[in-house]
Amino acid sequence: MYAPILIYEVFERDAVYDSLFGHCSPASIFRIGRTCRAGRRAAQHYARRTFDINKHLGRFFSDPLKFRALQARTGLVVSGSNALQFMDRTVYPDSDLDLYVSSKNAPLVCKWIVENGGKEYRFVPSGAQIAKGIRTVQLALLAHRQREDVTLADIDERASFWDFYHMNRIRQVLNFESAEGLDVQVIVSHNTPMECILSFHSTVVMNLITYRAAYSLYPRGTFEEGLMLPCDTREVNHDPGIEKYIARGWTVTNLPFGFPGSPGDNNDTFVLGKRWVGDALTWVIPFRDVADVLRQIVAPEELELNEVLKDRVILNSFSLMYNLRRGMAETRFSILKPSFFADRYTACPESVPKVAFWFETIHQLTRVNRDNREAWDSILYTWKKIFERKKCICLYGGGREQYRVCPAFIEMFREFGPLTDSYLIDGIGALELE
Repeated sequence: MYAPILIYEVFERDAVYDSLFGHCSPASIFRIGRTCRAGRRAAQHYARRTFDINKHLGRFFSDPLKFRALQARTGLVVSGSNALQFMDRTVYPDSDLDLYVSSKNAPLVCKWIVENGGKEYRFVPSGAQIAKGIRTVQLALLAHRQREDVTLADIDERASFWDFYHMNRIRQVLNFESAEGLDVQVIVSHNTPMECILSFHSTVVMNLITYRAAYSLYPRGTFEEGLMLPCDTREVNHDPGIEKYIARGWTVTNLPFGFPGSPGDNNDTFVLGKRWVGDALTWVIPFRDVADVLRQIVAPEELELNEVLKDRVILNSFSLMYNLRRGMAETRFSILKPSFFADRYTACPESVPKVAFWFETIHQLTRVNRDNREAWDSILYTWKKIFERKKCICLYGGGREQYRVCPAFIEMFREFGPLTDSYLIDGIGALELE
């Protein structure tokens, strides 16, 4: 008869439930929060204090809000072991902070770290950079800008197969060290930070932090079951990275030949098929002070606009596939990089020809100004929402004939009045992306 009173007292004492929740997985904490009002209050209070992104970033920067404003302006994301530590509620001694940014925004990020980071950071060139005469950030950035693109097309349909300078899709790694001995690495991507994250050695480190939220692409395997799925990237030897996380407590697994975890299977640990960042299989930790961050870069009246509050990282998609020949899982993606986009994005290969055709059709029929890059990226949000509502049945390499019967593709056309069913029938195959 005293059990309910005892449970209530546990949830009224933060020192007690902090200890309890510290031994629980994220899903267990969520379930406890659904048991009663006291459990919900305790779980919410614990989560607010434990997943305090400003406290987490405050170790590396004097003003975390200003750093997150930099993230909002540049698309900069935190990933690697630091994002894993944040979501796993742990700390690896002497670990650094890995920042991923596109090449076009790298100069602004590097300048901010040195001038506004608040910890007296200085650029420390690597041995390889010194050997090439690169001793300043400016020379390092100039060196990577002088490299040629692998392809100049609007779309890299086989981007996940390319070997970008023997380190996945990394263009340059810039090391910064503070007066306190803190290390920050700026990893400059060829197109978008997501192409680097999707090329990691395994699922355990496929986590990221933006100005708005933290995302884990494989939360059940990573945080509930302690599993890591190695991913074949065809590029570098990832064994050292795998071994490091085995030593930290994760167990290597692989998708067996029978494909459990494929779409439709009850096991959603590692689901094969099309994925979006922020989809139903992603664990998202939203931050409560996004408006405070945005007030530093936008006018107050713009805070009410939905467009301002959107996180562009959710526009990235990819496919988790199983390579029968190599006997490994692999992450496949293409790169969307038309000049009329404000940013570049990863996209699951099955969708890329369809997206290309759709964008060119919209441009020709509605005369959307290609110079209005924000408008084009906004249309991509609509595309994502429809993909979430309607199942895309297109297969990779299936050709345009399948577009006519794809529910997601058809609904996307019907979002715009001038586009009719007759155009779907007569127009498919007639247009190519410029």
